[in-house]
Amino acid sequence: MLKKVASNTISQILSKVFTAIISIFLISSLTKYLSPEMYWQYNKIYNYLSIFTFLADLGLYTISVREISKDKENASRIIGNVMSLRFVLWIWIIFLSILIALFLPGYNTTVSLISIFIISIFSVFSLMNSSVISLMQSFMKVEFSSMTFVVGKIVNLLLIFSVIFILYPKWDTLSFDMAFIWIMISWLLGIMVNFFMNLYYANKIARVRFLFDWEYMKHLFKISLPNGIALFLSVVYFKVDVIIISLLEWWSKADISIALYSLPMKIIE
Repeated sequence: MLKKVASNTISQILSKVFTAIISIFLISSLTKYLSPEMYWQYNKIYNYLSIFTFLADLGLYTISVREISKDKENASRIIGNVMSLRFVLWIWIIFLSILIALFLPGYNTTVSLISIFIISIFSVFSLMNSSVISLMQSFMKVEFSSMTFVVGKIVNLLLIFSVIFILYPKWDTLSFDMAFIWIMISWLLGIMVNFFMNLYYANKIARVRFLFDWEYMKHLFKISLPNGIALFLSVVYFKVDVIIISLLEWWSKADISIALYSLPMKIIE
């Protein structure tokens, strides 16, 4: 048991170190490549979607780890219903996020709405990936997920480098939108690689598939709701600042303000 705890802890520490280094390269590359207006839009969309994503998360990672740890023989049933519950919540919440964005100045442009849709797909893969990792965590086998997290970040880094140095090394007004959208797609492809690698490994522990036991899903929803509300309020506290700046200031000034504000906050994060 001690050996398992040590190996899991060390793997997660190393994963965090490597991803922090990769993130520094990503931040440096993006801030040099993107104009202040583009970097503002990039951070604005991520902060906006992250609030809605946590509504679909509901803190189910902790709940699923606890439930599987208590009843490992029913791990497939638990994880299958957790994934289904998250997916159902995601459908309603992403619909709501796009609907609200249509009425928000600066969020209802064509590029912003396309980007919100792409990142919403990113969010569902992130939620499913979290579910799969909770299964590994329950069986204390997170070394593989730590490795795949780094792999996903590397894929993300390489794809963004491809946009910056190959596809759109010099963008004009016409290629501005496509460069921005491809950067968003790079994040989506990175999490997809991470998810499918984890899914392959997790299926060796227990069969992972969507299950719709509505009574059990209601039970999961009820027990996760208090924790989910607490997490949501915490995320709102840390993410709502960018949204407030974008709505209170005139859009031309807000572009620069958010770009300058987001960079040091991203480094701290």
